[in-house]
Amino acid sequence: EDRFQYGEDMLDSGRWGKEITEQLGKVTEIKASRGKEKVKIISKKTMLDGLNSSSGSINSKLKSGDFIFFIKAVEKRRAGEIVGHIGIVKIEVRNNEEQKEIYLIHAGGFKKKGGEVKKVRLYDYINSMPFIGVRVSRIN
Repeated sequence: EDRFQYGEDMLDSGRWGKEITEQLGKVTEIKASRGKEKVKIISKKTMLDGLNSSSGSINSKLKSGDFIFFIKAVEKRRAGEIVGHIGIVKIEVRNNEEQKEIYLIHAGGFKKKGGEVKKVRLYDYINSMPFIGVRVSRIN
């Protein structure tokens, strides 16, 4: 009863926090589906640029526990879904807060073959991901 059929419904419901996508960086509007016209995302390129720089960037605005919803390109969608994957941000700080590393905690593997929960650098995941961008939510 409490499950969502589509990942974007998790985000839009507010039960997974408030959407903060527009607070993180420059957004792009893309075609939505299932009765919505447009949805705002942060593009893959903008995410990579923002994770690679320092102050005032996405790098400094993400927090541990943020949910990242990875968005499919319009031509790759099946059955109207927008979200292709979901993960959680984990930030690790070293050397008295001089060095910060942002990780993605997510399920990896293949359906019917098994998988595991993985921790990977967010920059590395975004750099190699098949998705066009992200939406982000935060539980306050």
